[in-house]
Amino acid sequence: MRKILTLLSLLALLLAGCAQPAAQHNHAVEDDPMTAGTVLDPPTVLADFTMASSAGAPLSLADLKGRPTLVFFGFTNCPDVCPTTMAEFKRAKDELGADGERVNYLLISVDPERDTPEALARYVGAFDPAFVGLQGGRPYEVFTGKI
Repeated sequence: MRKILTLLSLLALLLAGCAQPAAQHNHAVEDDPMTAGTVLDPPTVLADFTMASSAGAPLSLADLKGRPTLVFFGFTNCPDVCPTTMAEFKRAKDELGADGERVNYLLISVDPERDTPEALARYVGAFDPAFVGLQGGRPYEVFTGKI
């Protein structure tokens, strides 16, 4: 039960950063922190993508199908938030025990010029060898472009 609560807490925390206030969508949600957030009804359908991966082979959305996936957007030269978040991923995985092995843990780089697959492999591997770093690129340039 604790493993499930830990995973749900981590998922709620990650999704909370992406959520807009529920009142804007007229989808009021109880004040329970385990269920707080925005209801996506209907669920958002993601377009498939393929990115260079720290695992040595390109990774696509289809490769992640059927497993819960925790995603963090960051970069390897980030001094504080990124390593803290990756350490939280590691803590959650350890607390989940065997269930933690059934979750995908991804860092998608917002600095593709410096975060090569090799640099990402060194970085995410320092937290856990099962973690995967993805090099953002063409489909995500609108988010990583320089101003």
